[in-house]
Amino acid sequence: MHFDITGTIRPEDLEKIVVPLMAMLAHEGVESIDSIRLSFLGWPSEGERLQIVTADGRVTSLRCDAEEIASRPQVERFVLPEGISLRQRSEDKEFSMFSLAAGHDD
Repeated sequence: MHFDITGTIRPEDLEKIVVPLMAMLAHEGVESIDSIRLSFLGWPSEGERLQIVTADGRVTSLRCDAEEIASRPQVERFVLPEGISLRQRSEDKEFSMFSLAAGHDD
């Protein structure tokens, strides 16, 4: 299944989309979901688009175990793992296949 949700929202508003979507799926008989992907572009209040990077500056993705998270009684927020941070992508950075291949841009 693929849901394409367009528009710009604040992070705290994502649950207003996800909670009713999951309720709709449950109502329609979906009993389990897997291979969940959340892909978006994120910006701070001022500055350039953010990227998730390793300590050596390589662009990376965050992965987590959905079953482990779902087994918790309550999840308040995620914490970035050691060595992972968010950085602003330079506005003047030109697209380069080399940078993509080397993990320095997304």
